[in-house]
Amino acid sequence: ILLYFARKFDTAIGVDINPRAVKLAKFNAELNRQSQTEVHFGSALDLNGKFGKFDLVTWNLPFIFMPDEQADESVDAYGGELGIGLCLDFIETVPGLLTPKGFACVAAMAPIMQNGENVLEARLREQLANLGLDCHIKVAQVSLAHTRDLWQFHQSQGIRKFESVYLYLKYGSGQLTREEPGMARKVLDKVRE
Repeated sequence: ILLYFARKFDTAIGVDINPRAVKLAKFNAELNRQSQTEVHFGSALDLNGKFGKFDLVTWNLPFIFMPDEQADESVDAYGGELGIGLCLDFIETVPGLLTPKGFACVAAMAPIMQNGENVLEARLREQLANLGLDCHIKVAQVSLAHTRDLWQFHQSQGIRKFESVYLYLKYGSGQLTREEPGMARKVLDKVRE
């Protein structure tokens, strides 16, 4: 993601908590002659203006909901509470990362409970106005657990399915909008469910 967008900006800065990912991203930037690209070791949750403010912030963060005891062995996948904990924590930092006309794009999973409640959207409604952000949600597809154990765990927690979504965040008044996938995607998702 960093290397793709680096071509479109004068400066591109990447931050990763995984030292191996940092080394690989630096190597890829060199291979692709992207001298405007910097890669740093650190947590995206603790930037506190360290690198300034940005026109574009993007993160394909860990978003899988799994038992807490698996968190340490799956640090690249574990998304925290319901798979949205890390996402919501990151959104709290977004106002400190954006220029006035900047925006953030975050890949996430939205848990849909057995009663139909979309937990991510409910939490965002509580969070956005306090942060002075608007969020447009683009639904990509329905996502189901890849293993039987994980699927059973989700069922035991009252989750019917997840939606794979992209969150587009910018300064605003707390507005939340939603864009459904096209008809072909909806039909395919019904078959997968």
